[in-house]
Order: sequence, then structure tokens, then C-alpha cells
Amino acid sequence: MRLKVLYTMMLLLGFVLVVTTAHGFASNSAENTISRSTVYAAPESDIANCRYGATLTAGESGFEELGAGWYLDFYASPTIVPTNGAEYAHGIRVSQDKTDTGVYLSTYRISPPLTDGGLGQVIDDHPGGLYLIGNEPDRGPDPGSLIRKQDDTFPEIYAQAYHDAYYYIKERDPSAEVAIAGLVQVTPGRLQYLDIVWDTYRDLYGHPMPVDVFNMHLYVLSETDRYGNPNDTANVALGTDPALGKRSGTASECSLDQVYCIAEHDNIDRFAEQVVAMREWMKAHGQQNKPLILSEFSSLYSPLKADGDPFLDEYGNQFTIARIKEFMDATVDYMSNTTDPNLGYEYDDYRLVQQWMWFSMHSERTGWGSNLLQSDKSTLNWLGQTYRDHIHDDPYNADLLVGNLSHHVGTFSSGKADVLLSADIHNKGARKQTASITVQFYKNAALTQMIGDPVVITPDLGGCARESLNATTTWPNLTPGIYTYWVKVVEASDEDDLSDNVRSGTFILDESPTYLPVATR
Repeated sequence: MRLKVLYTMMLLLGFVLVVTTAHGFASNSAENTISRSTVYAAPESDIANCRYGATLTAGESGFEELGAGWYLDFYASPTIVPTNGAEYAHGIRVSQDKTDTGVYLSTYRISPPLTDGGLGQVIDDHPGGLYLIGNEPDRGPDPGSLIRKQDDTFPEIYAQAYHDAYYYIKERDPSAEVAIAGLVQVTPGRLQYLDIVWDTYRDLYGHPMPVDVFNMHLYVLSETDRYGNPNDTANVALGTDPALGKRSGTASECSLDQVYCIAEHDNIDRFAEQVVAMREWMKAHGQQNKPLILSEFSSLYSPLKADGDPFLDEYGNQFTIARIKEFMDATVDYMSNTTDPNLGYEYDDYRLVQQWMWFSMHSERTGWGSNLLQSDKSTLNWLGQTYRDHIHDDPYNADLLVGNLSHHVGTFSSGKADVLLSADIHNKGARKQTASITVQFYKNAALTQMIGDPVVITPDLGGCARESLNATTTWPNLTPGIYTYWVKVVEASDEDDLSDNVRSGTFILDESPTYLPVATR
């Protein structure tokens, strides 16, 4: 009865509670459904931990108190600029054109448009930015509806839109990073969508799809009903086989692989399965050594239904705020600590996920039970305090490493040539490196015979190993032979991980042309 009264009061205030998966339906804060600890007063801090992010909407504050290092508002230009220096992820939207009756056309739109006054101005204003091309393009409308849910684009069309956006961004700013769209979740049907995108791109343009950063969303949502009929909560991915869809089920069916029960929405094993599936797909497509970001995750199910009754899973358990907190704790622990040399990203100690984004700071729509702010949109609630504690408890430092090495041979003269040596420098720490970086090249493993002078870079190198800076030096007057060299990046403190501060490379210098067999597909 108390919940019924509460819901009636909410209606009087103009709120409606709806459980849905699209960002576009009304709801309200859950702060009245659970007792709270005293509001946490954060110390003065400029922490911007790149591992952790949260989505924002206009009118919110309190982000700096979290210490999160990146954020997304689903627009191309920021509506809020946090004072802690957090990175903004630019949301570039894709939309396949349709007729008035909902028939899909072969044309598409990109927003902002690829013009000087559109996306061009955004790129000029934000050099070196991160661009997410599309938001859940796999999500089509509900059957019989003309209302779009997210970017609503078939995979063959998305491949073309991605191509156009990628090259427009790169030609205008080569330092920018471009990421694929996060699909609703990572399931067999969604992976088929990615396969179609990948294959279409290669067939159309004659080379693999260039991706700087791989991106995913992670929710556990059924895609078909119990009998395999599309569509259910997440809808079947556009252009894919409905038979691959995860179906809803009863409590007795929740253990089946092909079933996604409501009770599994916050199941850490299902969560881990999707992360691993995405990493396996990346490896199968030659993309293992690329960063993977998770630009949306949380619980989209909240404590109350639209009628004010508790929202229960198949076992009769409610999605309380305490339950959502347990899910947050488990997922953050998994992403922070799970590594795998066979699947993970080499330059980030083989972590599977480099950065993650909680949805949301404050949503009056889907997933309001996951809100990090109270209804004043400025004070951290209990869940927000928990997220903040995770961020502040994590090590917060820059941690440099030597990445890819390469060389370029100059023109031979009198049997000798200069060789340009090159090294990529990454920062796998959670803090941005703003102080100058010193890189040294050596002729010997003992690091006593230096090649050239130390190279000093004055950087602004983001953490989480997603970005890199390049250091070069010339090894002059080399005669033909086999050469090995060592590169060292100097850390500021012995407390840093120094195990990856030195890397060696070897090359063969031969004045005459060398012919190697070439394998073609």
C-alpha cells in the first residue's frame, strides 16, 4: 500500500515510471525506496580517473566529486564541461533514411553533417578528440511502430556511414580517435551484425575497416519472446537472423544458454560472457591489440513498475538499489582486475576492458534506479557514493611504457645509411601524463651506449593506454648487418611499474634489395 501511495504522489508531481531499454521514456529517482547513509562530502580533488565514466544530461552537477575521467552526453559537442578535466566522448549519430511508411532506403544521414559548419567545426574546436560513430544502430523500432529507437540502421548501411565519418574526421584531424558504435549488447545476433558490417566494409572499399577504438554496450536483455518470435525487450538486431536472438524465459529456463531472463540482467557471469565474446570477436578479426571501451552499462531495471508495484524478476526478487549496488561492485571489480594474454590489450597489462561508462548520473527515463545523483541533480546518492569510492580507491597515477617499435632506412651513400628509429609511448595509468617525457635509445642491453641525445616530449598523454605519442632518433652511418636497439622511457618515480619501460627491436640492414614471398587473399 505504501508503494501505491508513493506512486500516486509521483503521478501528481508529473512523473511516470516505465521499464524500457531505449533512452527516451519517463521515470523517477529511487531515492525514496531505500534508506541512505549520510551524504558523502568529497574532499577537494582534481581526480579524473580515465577508467571510470558516467553519462550526463543538461542541468546536472556533481560529476567532479565522482572523479570520473570521461563522459558522454550523446551529442557531438559537450553541453557540460566538468572542471576536473574529464575527457568528452563525441557522439556522432547515424540514421538510415525511411519512407513515411517506414520502408528503409539505401541512403543515410550523419549528425552533425560532414560539412565545415557541422562536424568540421566540432573537430576544429576539439583537436585529438574521441568520436563514437553511432549509438546502437542495431536497434530498430518495435513491430508496427514508426518510432525510431536509437540509430536504427541496417549493418550494410552502417558500414558506409562509418567509412564516410571516419575519413572525414581523420582528414581534418589525424590525431583524432574513431570508435565503432556500441551495439545494445554483445550476443550472437549482435555479433552477426558486426560481421556484416566488417565484411561489407571490406567488400566495398577493398581493405579492412579502420577502427582506432572498439566500443560496446553491455546489457542482458531478451531479444525474442519465449518461442523465438521477434521482438522482445532489446529487439532482434536489424538485418540478422532472429534464430540467433536471446529469448525470454521462465524461472526454470534461466540456466539455458539461449535464454536471457530478467533475473540475469545483473548477473556477473552473463556480463563476463559478453566481454569475452567481444574480445574473441576482435581477436578473430585481427584486432586484439586495440583498446576496448564500454560506453554504457548499469541496471536498466529499477525498483518499481509503472503501476507502483515492486519490479520483480522470475524468482520474485526486486531490483532494489542495494541489488544494483552489488552489480556495480561486481562489474567494476571484474573490469578492473580481469586480464588475459590471449585476448586482452597488450599495452594495458592485457586487461579486457580499458574504460567503462555508467548509465547514468541522473536519468528521468530508463534505468533511474542506477542514478548516481539524488533528485536535486547535484548531490551524490548512495549509489553515487559507491561509484565515487571505487574511483578514489583505485591507483591514480600515470604509468608509461614503450609500445610499438619501427625503423626506416635512409638512402645508402658509400655503403652506409642512416636509420630512423621510432617508438610509440603509452600511458597505462589512470591519470593523464602532463609532465614532459624523456625517451632514450641505446645500442646495448646494458643501456650504457646511447644513440643520439635523449628525446624529450612535452605531452598531454591520456591514460588507460588508449593514446600514444611517438619518439624518434637517427642511428647514423650504419653498414649492412643485423642491428638490435633498446628504447627506454624514463618514469618519474620508482613506485611506477618499470617492467615495461624498456623494449628492444631488431632490424636487418642490406644495401641490396631483399625479395620476400607475398601471400595474397
